[in-house]
This record gives sequence, structure tokens and C-alpha cells, in this order.
Amino acid sequence: RPRDWSSDVCSSDLVAGFSTDQQLLLLRNLGWALAPDIVILVFYIGNDVPENSVELTDFVKPYFTLDAQGVLQPHPFEAREDSGAEEVTAWIRRQSQLAGMIDTGVVPKLRTLPGMAKVPSVDHEVVGPITVGAGPGGSDVYRAEMSSSWRHAWAVTDALIHELAEESRQHSIPLVLVIAPSKWEVHTEDWELLLRQNNLPNDGWDLDAPARRIAAMSERERVPFISPLAALRESARSNRYYFRQDVHWTAAGHRAVADVLADGLLDSRLVFAWDPS
Repeated sequence: RPRDWSSDVCSSDLVAGFSTDQQLLLLRNLGWALAPDIVILVFYIGNDVPENSVELTDFVKPYFTLDAQGVLQPHPFEAREDSGAEEVTAWIRRQSQLAGMIDTGVVPKLRTLPGMAKVPSVDHEVVGPITVGAGPGGSDVYRAEMSSSWRHAWAVTDALIHELAEESRQHSIPLVLVIAPSKWEVHTEDWELLLRQNNLPNDGWDLDAPARRIAAMSERERVPFISPLAALRESARSNRYYFRQDVHWTAAGHRAVADVLADGLLDSRLVFAWDPS
């Protein structure tokens, strides 16, 4: 189907650790001033749940918790003093997108090549989460039995999505919930390798549970839900949708997800294909 339309897109996913909590704050403080026609919340299964939880990750960023009545409350923010090396590294990244891309994207891939394992890099805790309880590769999100910390993280995530939906309704702007699956859900061989490399058991996992939870939240909030998971799985044997060296989409992955998203928006009649006539 034709998908030609003209649009301006403002993305908020270019900052390490930027999860649902900060997306809510960004929408409140900046997003509505942009007068959007539609708000698309892309929820990454691989780390959004733990990064919404101050118990499971340790970013220097705003978090939310729940009070005794289950209402979202801002978690007290604690600033930290960086070491001299961290300050220099952070300054370089702020001044140069190329430097940040090389350090966080190119260098880790070089280390996977024969003889390149000792390629130096800065301390990635500057730009990445200090994982407290997310499991190797964020695998704990798929455990069939959740700990109390994970149940709380999901409860906070549920409340954040509810707030986003409520604010969208108040502004009469449609909200669309889109899941971005992780590579573990799509490429079976990657999941099996993760288990072997980390000596994790083969049972006790439910790779579909997180997507089901997000779909249930979408249904409860009465917002459109778009999932590329089935489409990616269907052709994963003949296409490489994620890099083997990290968790990001390849060009083929970006194209496949974009196709599903475009179809979903058209089917929901939230956007309309341009008619040149």
C-alpha cells in the first residue's frame, strides 16, 4: 500500500537511560507545547522495565515510585560527583556525536573481531546503567517467576503508561503504544547463546510474557497497540534483524519495524496515505 505522507517527527530516544519515566516528564514539560497530532510511545522490552525502577538500575536520572495508594510519586533525586576522567569523557560526548558513536557503537563491535578483544574503551558506566537486578542481557524480564523488585518495576511501568494515556486524553491527542522486541525474542540462536554464555538454565522463561503485559495495558487504557514481533519472528531465519554484537536493529530490522508501524498507523486511521491526485 502507498505510504507517502509528509510529517515532522520529534524523537526522544537519543539519551542513554531514557525510559518511560523521562518520556512522561518530557511530554509534560515540552511535548505538548509542540502541538503534536499523535504521540507514539515505543516501549523497548529489553530494558525499559528495569530502567523505570530505582531498585533494578542506578542511573543518575529522575525515577518514580508508588505510594501506599499505588499513586506515582517522584523519587528523591540524588546528584553525584563525577571523577575527573568521567567529566572529560562526558564533555567529549557532549561536544561530538561522532566521538560518542565511536566509543559506544564502533569500539564494542571491534572487540568481537579476532585479536581485538583488548581494544581500549572508557568506563561505560558513564553512559550506561549500573545493572542491579536486570540479569545478563536484561534477561530477568523474561523470567516466568518474578521477584518482588520486578513486580514493583512492572507496577511503576503500568502507572507510567496510565499517566501518559490520561494526559493524551486530556489533550485530545491520540497515543499509540508500540513495542520494540529485543533480539532474544526474535532470534532463537541469540537467546540460546545468551543462556550458554551466562550458565543460565534452559527452563523457567517466558519470552512472550512482557509483550502480553504491554498489550494488556494498551487494551485497558483503550489505546492502539502495534507489535512487530510476529512479523520479525516469521522471517527471522532468512533475515538478520539485530546485530550479533549488540542489541540494536540492523538496517533490515529498521525497515521491517517501520513497515509494521506504518501499516498499523494506517489501519488505525491515525494517519492517511498521501493521494497525489
